[in-house]
Amino acid sequence: MKKVNLLLVDDDPIAIITWKRSLEPTKYEISEARSSSEALDFIKKLKEKDKNALLVVLLDVLMPGENGIGVLKKIKTEFQFSKVYVITGNTAASEIPNTAFDTGSYGGTRFFLKQNLNMDELLKEVEKGIKELEREFELKNLDA
Repeated sequence: MKKVNLLLVDDDPIAIITWKRSLEPTKYEISEARSSSEALDFIKKLKEKDKNALLVVLLDVLMPGENGIGVLKKIKTEFQFSKVYVITGNTAASEIPNTAFDTGSYGGTRFFLKQNLNMDELLKEVEKGIKELEREFELKNLDA
């Protein structure tokens, strides 16, 4: 099975360190981005390297440059096999119902509030998302 690319995107270095401590590096190819432009550069390079990459992103909304929603749109248009978990301290952004993201370019996106983030819950969601990506990838390859 393909190794999952896990991109951590946040301008707060403490958030990145916290997320990394909770993750098993042997399970993922972990990359970091401290801004939207760094995240978009990573996405472009990954797409050039492997257009069918399995991509999971932990994404902050408020960052320098383009906000996380712009990055989310780019990920969802560039990668068929992607799951995005938006983690934000911005209550207004987190109030967008998950059901609004179950269709269109936001398919499958989940929102979490930083103030009450439960890493165990987030990791369970990420593992669930990875299993879904792997199934989707296997099904596509069976059809090819």
